[in-house]
Amino acid sequence: YEVIIVEETEPLGTGGAIANCRQYLSGGTFCVINGDLITSLKVEEMLEFHNSNGGIATISLWEVEDPSRFGVADYVEETGKIMRFQEKPPIEVAYSNLINAGTYLLEHEIFEMMPEGAHSMERDVYEKIASTGVLNGFPFKGMFVDAGTPASFIEASQACISSNRYSSGSVQDDSWFAEDSHSLGEISGSSIGPAATVAEGCTVRNSVILEGAVIGENSILDGCLIGKGATISAGTNLHSEIVDHNL
Repeated sequence: YEVIIVEETEPLGTGGAIANCRQYLSGGTFCVINGDLITSLKVEEMLEFHNSNGGIATISLWEVEDPSRFGVADYVEETGKIMRFQEKPPIEVAYSNLINAGTYLLEHEIFEMMPEGAHSMERDVYEKIASTGVLNGFPFKGMFVDAGTPASFIEASQACISSNRYSSGSVQDDSWFAEDSHSLGEISGSSIGPAATVAEGCTVRNSVILEGAVIGENSILDGCLIGKGATISAGTNLHSEIVDHNL
């Protein structure tokens, strides 16, 4: 596949970023997928529904217990339409537990609904067009992880392990090890990145250790994100911590 990287010279928001790519689109239906999610969504099935149900936009939908950090759909199952859309509402006023799952199928006409400059698809486009009957919803089951928080980033890494999404390295039990990583510790539910080292006597649970990081002897990490090139001193005990790159 040919990959074209379209640079933003300034932040354009979720809608402005799509508009910034307009010159590279063919003019027909196109797909937008947020870059921070892991999903089992079958886009082919979603496209079939989109083509049969009319409208200019279809949003994938996922059911959650707490929708307050997501866009929420007032979805009508009988018609497949989203009649109202709200972005990150307090849980007590949320329309439903069906959230925007970050994959869209859009027609070229969507650009006519977009304001100029930086803007949000969720607040400035979807909320406005929902009541017109042109916004579809596509609920799905299976797997969905939005890696927008430290805990969900770790969950996304674990989902990649369990569903065999890594194209290199090796999976041992419930952890992934890059090809040139070195681990002498006890590892569970974790990802150990390229050239990362976990020294003898360490316990690493439910954590992500990025490229070139070094975990000193007899350290304990639980629910941590360790940045590229970071060094954790011997005997350190960390729980649910984020360590920046090169610290």
